Amino acid sequence: MTWSNAINQSVQQVFSQLSKANPNWIIELYKSAKNEVNPEIEVVSLLQSLLLEKLITDQNLLRSIQDLVDNPPDHLSTDGIAILFQKFIILI
Repeated sequence: MTWSNAINQSVQQVFSQLSKANPNWIIELYKSAKNEVNPEIEVVSLLQSLLLEKLITDQNLLRSIQDLVDNPPDHLSTDGIAILFQKFIILI
């Protein structure tokens, strides 16, 4: 639950900060990326970078990752891991 809360809060914070800075932030990001091959993807990439910056500084999230590594659940499912990697490979 910590993971989804951290991600949701970070997304909300990024969008809120961008909206406060400029209500037309999507248009401005798009204009700044207009010389790129695909400006829409560049806008998403910029948002992804902002989100990543928020997440890697979230101490609660980092602690929960370390806690999970230090105390793994007793029932690890290799099937779930295989499905996750299949989905990831399809995205690449």
